[in-house]
Amino acid sequence: MSITKRDVQLVEKEILDDLIRVCDENNIKYYLGQGTLIGAARHKGFIPWDDDVDVIMSYKDMDKLLEIYPKYGCEDYTITHFTNEKYNPLCWAKIRSDKTLSRPFKHKELPIHWGICIDVFPYYPCSSNSLIRKFEVNLFKFGRKLNYAGMTQFEDGHGTVTRLLEKLPLWLRHFFLKLSFAVMSLHGDNSKYVVVLCKTNNVVERSILEQGEAHLEFEGP
Repeated sequence: MSITKRDVQLVEKEILDDLIRVCDENNIKYYLGQGTLIGAARHKGFIPWDDDVDVIMSYKDMDKLLEIYPKYGCEDYTITHFTNEKYNPLCWAKIRSDKTLSRPFKHKELPIHWGICIDVFPYYPCSSNSLIRKFEVNLFKFGRKLNYAGMTQFEDGHGTVTRLLEKLPLWLRHFFLKLSFAVMSLHGDNSKYVVVLCKTNNVVERSILEQGEAHLEFEGP
């Protein structure tokens, strides 16, 4: 049975509604990000050609969400992260619908939950010193590349270095990613800069995320 882009958007909106409920009930602050934020501002919902949902929150709030969502979230959804899903190759969380399947054919052998999902991107504090900040971000990028090797092993066109990384044991790949998180978290909640662990890993001033909030409509009230 084939489904349309709009069908996918509606499933994602239901997942987003459940996430918002859990966050509101448990004092977790969240923000719409990237294309989802643009869609809310321009279209009061999805960009017509977009089919994903991006949510941003502090790493502390995401850690809390990972802990409580299995208890308070809808029983039809599962929150996944490399810390609770062994072969998950990503560095952010996803909330997936258990009653759907959305899997790229080339990744069909990757043993993870492949339900339709929304993304939850954490942001971490980082140093105000540009050289230290560059080191922290590069350490994270290295850890991310190691973890992503769990997915590249099913893809063609990668070079020798990537193929060597794929052979490293899973615990070692996870170690470097967790190490980068631990280093960044040393800066506390008042750092001037944060790095958003999304697909582009943007470093921004914390005030851009946490000040001047606006409440926007997204696919209804």
